[in-house]
Amino acid sequence: MKVELVIPSGLHEITLQQYQEYVKQTEKFADNEEMMKLCAISCFCRVPLQYVRLMKKTDVDSIHDAIAGYFKEKPSMQPIIEIGGKRFGFIPELQSMSYGEYLDLDANFKDWSTFHSAMAVMYRPTKTIKKQTYEIEDYEGSATYSEVMLHVTMDVVFGASLFFYHLGKDLLNALADYLESESKRLKTLAKQHNSDNDGEHINQSMYSLKEILQSLMLLQKSHYLSVSPI
Repeated sequence: MKVELVIPSGLHEITLQQYQEYVKQTEKFADNEEMMKLCAISCFCRVPLQYVRLMKKTDVDSIHDAIAGYFKEKPSMQPIIEIGGKRFGFIPELQSMSYGEYLDLDANFKDWSTFHSAMAVMYRPTKTIKKQTYEIEDYEGSATYSEVMLHVTMDVVFGASLFFYHLGKDLLNALADYLESESKRLKTLAKQHNSDNDGEHINQSMYSLKEILQSLMLLQKSHYLSVSPI
């Protein structure tokens, strides 16, 4: 029986939904390299696993090595993408991100099975595009476009992920320096005033800063930061 095998030519031809299926299939084969190869070809070339098992080993190895090479790439973040003829823009002003957006990102970044919901926070339909600037729709919850984001390609996914990863590292370094200087300043202020109210204010300020730092550290360590090998 002949089966059509369409080998992707890059991450731009592999969807997030395919990658999620690959991660799901390989969870039970984490220690079986050969089965992971078969799963990769099955998911990314859209062929039932039972047919991949009938292929020559040399063909399996060759196709797998080609696909594995794509996942070593480090694509750039794409500000504007197109899915199904509709344009979506990356959040243009991260500093203006709402707390609800941050919470949804933090929750859905942690597992590949929910990553399409995270992408629906980062990318939303564009309302206007003028040269290098654009405006996107207001955020109404990740569920609005999460199903659409199943079809986003992995070059876009990894580009956005790496962007947030490096942004998180920069924020952590900057915040660590700020915490150290702020701690010294507040301690000096407390000594000068020797006031219970000042002490309470200092504790509240430091608690808030530590909470922010902890949240950023958790986001940086989320599962999305590491690309599962294939």
